Amino acid sequence: MSFFVAEPSQASLFRRISGWIRSGVAIAAVASLSLSLQAKVIDNFDDNTKTGWTDFTFAPGFGLPTEAGGQFQFAQPPAGQSIFSASQKTSERFELKEGRTIEYRVDVIKGGAKDSFAILAFIPTANSPGTLGGYGLAKSTTDILITKGINKYFVAEDGAAANLKQNNITLNLNLTVRGGSVFIQARVLDKDANNAVIWDKTVVDSAAADVLVAGKDDPAAPYITAGYFTLYLYQDFDKGAPESPYQAIYDNALVAAAPVEANVAPILSDFTPGKFANFLPVSTVISFKAVDDAALTDDGVALVLNGTRYTKANGLTVSGSGTTRTASFSKLEANKNYNAVFEVTDAGGLTTRERLDFDTFTGSVLVIESEDYNFSGGFIDNPVPIAEGGGPQSDSYANQAGVQGVDFNDTRTAPRTQDAPWRNQDAVRMERTLDLVRSKYLAAGGAGAEVYDYAVGDIDTGEWLNYTRTVPPGSYEVYLRQALINMEAGESVLEQVTSDPTQPNQTVKTLGSFLGTLTGFTFRNTPLTDGSGNKTVVRLNGVTTLRVRQVTADTESKQRRQNYLVLVPVADAGTQRAAVTALIPANNSVADSVIPQVEAVIQNRDTKVAVASVKLSINGTSVAATVTPTDTGARISYTLDTLPAVGAVQVARLVYADNEGIAQTNDWSFAFRYLTLDPAARMAAPGSTRGIKVQVVQAPVDAGLLDNTLAR
Repeated sequence: MSFFVAEPSQASLFRRISGWIRSGVAIAAVASLSLSLQAKVIDNFDDNTKTGWTDFTFAPGFGLPTEAGGQFQFAQPPAGQSIFSASQKTSERFELKEGRTIEYRVDVIKGGAKDSFAILAFIPTANSPGTLGGYGLAKSTTDILITKGINKYFVAEDGAAANLKQNNITLNLNLTVRGGSVFIQARVLDKDANNAVIWDKTVVDSAAADVLVAGKDDPAAPYITAGYFTLYLYQDFDKGAPESPYQAIYDNALVAAAPVEANVAPILSDFTPGKFANFLPVSTVISFKAVDDAALTDDGVALVLNGTRYTKANGLTVSGSGTTRTASFSKLEANKNYNAVFEVTDAGGLTTRERLDFDTFTGSVLVIESEDYNFSGGFIDNPVPIAEGGGPQSDSYANQAGVQGVDFNDTRTAPRTQDAPWRNQDAVRMERTLDLVRSKYLAAGGAGAEVYDYAVGDIDTGEWLNYTRTVPPGSYEVYLRQALINMEAGESVLEQVTSDPTQPNQTVKTLGSFLGTLTGFTFRNTPLTDGSGNKTVVRLNGVTTLRVRQVTADTESKQRRQNYLVLVPVADAGTQRAAVTALIPANNSVADSVIPQVEAVIQNRDTKVAVASVKLSINGTSVAATVTPTDTGARISYTLDTLPAVGAVQVARLVYADNEGIAQTNDWSFAFRYLTLDPAARMAAPGSTRGIKVQVVQAPVDAGLLDNTLAR
């Protein structure tokens, strides 16, 4: 571990700022100081008006901070599970660059007890606060951490080392970029003792995979980018010792940073609706605000909505003048999943883009809750939510017992009460979801009546859940509502059971893949696509059994939560030709394997694949792939002759024709990564006894020579 000491000018500057704050001297005097860093109070909260802050929460209104009494106050009631809320100063951003230092400070006037964590963080503008992806200093009365993300800790101290005061302290986060690494110095200062340092640690986030005390440094690259000043309250709920409320009260948010460039990119804020909002009315208005250091023009403001670009000339309403613009758009359609990109370009040609995903699904869509999979008695159309611990009853899936290998497949053999609050007789793991609360749960009484929504998690490769429903005849787009926590990408497959769903050894056909990407604890709609990521449409009619099968496995630090499937009626897509519905490795993925194998599934639809026409090439070279006809199409597999270099991009092309002679070309790329010895388990020096321990196993004498292959 390397150590970095703050530059004397910087430390001196902050001591002077702190003194000015206590004595009431105007902070504007800082501008006259001739120092390498410029410092300012970004908010002292004295006006009791929350200006330039963007809040984050999992449930509408839960734990949102208020600005009152000259302070920034977070308070949360006991939630029954770990949860957090946050707020970012999105009116300003600060960029980490080579040779630059950024220092954040905030006073904690009052904190809670052992499970109320006050957190000061640098969160990159590209990351949702729900990912906690960035650099943070988190502290309660018993624990203190330097974080890089959810369950990713450079430092995690408890006991005597972390048994520090929690009231009237200052959290200090100092970030310096040197040689492509970020040096992170985190300190806690005692305001009652003239800002004496009571805790001080420095760590380095290098380009390599650094050893963390908890979790893995994945992605390994440091955050050398622009970010927001972010404050959190994290409730580490303990059923045996709940706090009421969990709290963190802040004051005096300060930043010191290098002088800004001559031209700074526009800053976007005040987004409506909230990120990943669901089931919005079609009357919803999309809006955002842009602020720049120079005058903006109306023509520089745009909204790209599902690929269509809107400006003031074709439907975007733009108002404001000078350095500020506000834009809005109101022509939404019902039953759409929207991807919005807000875009503003300033007079110097710098462009800022922010993405927002939401949907306008209505009550006409069929929603299948992930926890409402089949049970031994069959299935329920239009099930109702009831209080946790209730059931079984004829109109609800609560505590209905499924059959392993028929209704679900799980790698565990027995349930755990704490992991099965909705279906306590099955081994399928689930928990109360952190997704937005939907109207049907509120109508049933909500949390006050102990009526909760649940998400399935702790997922392993090959696990699956069956869902039988009566589906109105038609064509559908399908979405899986899920959250990927610390997981850059995760794949699930949607299949249709083609045999009796009440019997074991069912046959299936593949409909497509759900290729999820990192969201943190926030939930996003993942569309059903073909293997290359193109959205696909399925035709369904009457009683149908769908299966969600898992391809990517969760790990201790990389996890998913899956909340529900939604089937959205769409116009018929016309002739649907045989299509690639699954690719292994998935497009733009990195596969952990010592067997560099490529697989693809072609699914017959209105037309059938001509098996003899299938050809696979890797990196432009045709290869002798194994093509196996199936009852529903074909399966293609090929194992590379040599191990590619770690992370080296491989480009694959699959070409085939259908029975009508229509050819299709599918391109995708991927890389391989191989398991290596954990650096934390390596010996730093030779052992006490020289030599190598070897275990020899004799092969059967009648087996002949064994293959020298990667598989062996």
